[in-house]
Amino acid sequence: MIIDISTIIPAVAFILYVSFFIFGFLQYKKDRFYWSFQLYMLFVSIWSFGSMMMHLNSVYMTPLFWNKVMLVGLLSVPFGLVNFIVDILELHKKPIRIFTTASYLFLIPLMIFNFSGNIVNDAGFTSDGAFFYQLAPGAAYAYSISYVYLILTLVILLLGSKSSSPEKYKNNVILPLIGMVIMLIGIFMNIYPRLGKYPIDIFSATINAMLLFYTI
Repeated sequence: MIIDISTIIPAVAFILYVSFFIFGFLQYKKDRFYWSFQLYMLFVSIWSFGSMMMHLNSVYMTPLFWNKVMLVGLLSVPFGLVNFIVDILELHKKPIRIFTTASYLFLIPLMIFNFSGNIVNDAGFTSDGAFFYQLAPGAAYAYSISYVYLILTLVILLLGSKSSSPEKYKNNVILPLIGMVIMLIGIFMNIYPRLGKYPIDIFSATINAMLLFYTI
């Protein structure tokens, strides 16, 4: 097993996300409880756990297997996040609600791409213990979908702010907006394996989750 910064960051993130998930259920009967936030925390927990096991080089399954588990969370996060942003901004328009709910259907082709090896077709460790992964042609499609949804979230945040009071804008928009920009940068690093082999995406997602948790 390999224990270094690449395993410590996702491990700490996983503990943090599970803590947020549990704390969220403790708020069940309070005003600011959101099922969408719980689902988002579940997705990022899967993402960070898969990343931790992948970088750990565990004897249980292969790094490529854990990469696929990680991608289940990573590819699902944008959909859960958009849903949560819509909830926290209290956007009740029916077309927006239908769109955010129906968007989960995109996970079907994304998961097919993932488990068929059309996003990452190889992952492991070199003889000197360095982690590597190799992107497949379908990676461009998968990450494009993620980016479209993350950018969509930014648009929703900006449009939602126009109908909000200054206080509501400050509390519900600014921090999620900052978090989204940070996450966009983090996920973009995965396109370049030399940078993506480090858990920069997990670190950026953790910052985003902390900002969202503080918001609610």
